[in-house]
Amino acid sequence: MKCALHSGGCSTCENRKHTEWRDLDGESLQLLEDRMITHLYAPGEVIYHQGDEAAGIYCIKSGLVGERHVNADGNSLLVRLDHPGSTLGYQEFLTRQEHHHTAEVMQTTEACFIDRATIARLLEKNPSIGNRFLQHSLKDTREMEDAYVASATLDVQTRLLHVLLVLCERYGRRNKDGTYTLEIPVAKKDLAELVGTAPESISRTIRKLNKGQLVHINGPTARFPSLAAVYSEISL
Repeated sequence: MKCALHSGGCSTCENRKHTEWRDLDGESLQLLEDRMITHLYAPGEVIYHQGDEAAGIYCIKSGLVGERHVNADGNSLLVRLDHPGSTLGYQEFLTRQEHHHTAEVMQTTEACFIDRATIARLLEKNPSIGNRFLQHSLKDTREMEDAYVASATLDVQTRLLHVLLVLCERYGRRNKDGTYTLEIPVAKKDLAELVGTAPESISRTIRKLNKGQLVHINGPTARFPSLAAVYSEISL
């Protein structure tokens, strides 16, 4: 159940250096800390729904959030994962549009909400924040375009390996023998949506990979004998 927290503020948050708020002066930082509301969400809870008014911006302090889009036929599609340091809803907020996706909590998540009035005061005092949001938006657009090109030009195995590598960089652990282990943080259906294919195709691709030496996947656990070999395989 969502609950309000009174944890450490922005001045002590390790993620702030990766956000638009990283260079705030003392007065602006204090304003942000005074007005920010931090909530703890359980897996399965929704931070906001597609179509909701964008009343502010959310910063993820810890956990994992999935952005889902529901099409006209009612089908839900996981389009991206957001990690600690991510800023949610900023594009819709700045353009005064409704939320384009639903933000669903995948793992227990601590998220900080900043309301419209506070953001307006911060932008007035710190115009450079607006430029950072613009750069952020351009980066997100490029990533979306890259994902579209990849889905059109790369085979399923290459796309799956790429997604697994990205997840391993954030959630994997290095073992004493130099191998890496990843507990995949999403269900197979969601993994298929991130890759841009059907769950049946993911299952076939996993069986094929398990016959080779790049990665061995058993349920939610993926083991990489050599990350270097995977990078070489997909030419990253």
